[in-house]
Amino acid sequence: MSELKNKGLLYETSPHAFLTGALGSLDKILQIEPMVRDQFRAVRHIFSEQQDQNIEKDLMAIEVSLKKLFDLARELRPLCWQDDPKAPFWAEARHDLRAAIGCVKGYAELVREDVSEQETLASSLEKLVAHAVLILEFVDEVRLVSQEVHEPISIDEEYPSCFVGSFATHGRILIVDDDPSKRTLLARRLTDSGHTYIEASSGPKGLAMLKKEQVDLILLDILMPEMSGHEVLVQLKMNALTRDIPVLVISSLQDESSVIQCIRAGAEDYLAAPVNPTLLQARVHACLLKKRLADSEKEQAKELERTQKRLEAALHSIDVGFAIFDNDGYLVMMNQGFSFLYPVIKSFSTTHFKYESLLRENFNNGRYLLEKRGKAITSHSQEKNFDQWLETRMQHFHQADGKPLDEHLSDNRWVEIIHTPVMSGGVVTIHKDVTQQKKRENANLYKANHDALTGLVNRAFFDRLLEETCVEARQTAVPFSLFFIDLDNFKTVNDTLGHEVGDELLIHVAKKLKTCFREEDIVARIGGDEFCVILQEVLTKDELSDVAKRCAGQVGTELVVDAKAARFGLSIGIASFPQDAVTAKDLLRVADLAMYTAKKSGKSGYAFYEAENAFCCGEKHGVVCDLSSRRR
Repeated sequence: MSELKNKGLLYETSPHAFLTGALGSLDKILQIEPMVRDQFRAVRHIFSEQQDQNIEKDLMAIEVSLKKLFDLARELRPLCWQDDPKAPFWAEARHDLRAAIGCVKGYAELVREDVSEQETLASSLEKLVAHAVLILEFVDEVRLVSQEVHEPISIDEEYPSCFVGSFATHGRILIVDDDPSKRTLLARRLTDSGHTYIEASSGPKGLAMLKKEQVDLILLDILMPEMSGHEVLVQLKMNALTRDIPVLVISSLQDESSVIQCIRAGAEDYLAAPVNPTLLQARVHACLLKKRLADSEKEQAKELERTQKRLEAALHSIDVGFAIFDNDGYLVMMNQGFSFLYPVIKSFSTTHFKYESLLRENFNNGRYLLEKRGKAITSHSQEKNFDQWLETRMQHFHQADGKPLDEHLSDNRWVEIIHTPVMSGGVVTIHKDVTQQKKRENANLYKANHDALTGLVNRAFFDRLLEETCVEARQTAVPFSLFFIDLDNFKTVNDTLGHEVGDELLIHVAKKLKTCFREEDIVARIGGDEFCVILQEVLTKDELSDVAKRCAGQVGTELVVDAKAARFGLSIGIASFPQDAVTAKDLLRVADLAMYTAKKSGKSGYAFYEAENAFCCGEKHGVVCDLSSRRR
């Protein structure tokens, strides 16, 4: 008998009572021996005329197993008088008795199936099987229990209520058992069910075979020399290459501790030998089916991982920023293009951040330029517009209607953003660098909105900006002022000194005017020698007077071009919103009237618009001194 590895077994009753019961069971087995042998000789006599080599091999296996069974019973009987019997020894003895009678029963059933049409032979084999079942009952009277307390475990030997039929899954199965008769019996059953098999006579040999062989299922015995089935299970589950192979333990050990130990070690199922053929087929099928499903899931997971890696590689290779956000606005994934456009991402402690957080962090780091058309960008205007801008951006994000949205970055790049919904939930954002396209568009827009000669805002664009400024002033109740500037003596300069000098004078005046006002003020050329300035800040009349004087002083009164001296001056009309007018058209008209008031007062001065009397002051300046007959 092989060495029993599990040393923790106790008797169900006292040692004396156990040995008394064991002696009775062994006597019953030996008493039935003559009847069993007579029945076997009768079967062998009947089959002696069959000349079937396969059946002869099965009968030889039955004969060998019967001899092993009764020899073991005779060997054990004298040991029933020991004073201190060892529980592990008797557990192993019971296992070997069950294994022997299991082989008798199993091979007898195989032969019976082969001769099922021969009633006499089948009847004789049926009696032999019945004797085997009776002996098995005697063996099972040798009861042992484990030291641990467990819930009762039922090893179902009845026919299972499952359909195997055409849905059977065939596989390659490794049989690991030190008993060649048991291996052959299992192999026969597996082959009849359409499976293929390989076999190993010990645990180490089985583990060695798995290094070069691939199998779908392992049928494993527990009590084996060299290495027990429990140790084989542990080795299998520790190895990444074998841990997913299902293991079906088939053992003559039937105590609860062995069953639980196998299940804890990772066995898929446990069958007590001798095994019902249909139950074996059903359990093998269930294990193989589960393995197929697990393999399919693993392959799908691997394919999904491969697909994701290919997708990520493709996403990182494209020249646009790409990101996916979930329903709650949290980042799911992004490519390198996205992180390149928004370097602030590196400052986050995790990649699991919200889209709104990204917008805020970008703003705090000065990544965005929030500007009003035609107006300079300042930190004040950014703060003023951020909340409205953020609300618009988040609405665009949640609507995800696929419409493009332009974003101006602080490095003067433009990014076109498209938000598209994901069917499973969330939003895909695509960020495309459209700087070159924007440059072309802006160049065309600049040409359309600016004077070609001076680079100042032109009349059409100025009219729109003045209208927008009036609308905003009405909404915010913040007043502003308008300067209407006319270039004195320009016609004389143009007519006497030529168009080139006239153009240079206009360019000179435009440059000087730009330096006289703040960046957020709008300076425009609205006619041949007429200019307008929208002053965004709130100024008193004295402060406006100072601005007008400073403007006249910085522009000067003379410009020399190619040794030609052009003398000129500025007449400035000043009107304020809403004091003087509440519409853009009226404000421009009254500023123009104020300018004419200044011009009538002697030119080169400034005047405030007053409904009844125009307040005016100023100094006279020089006129053109170098005459020319050229006209503009």
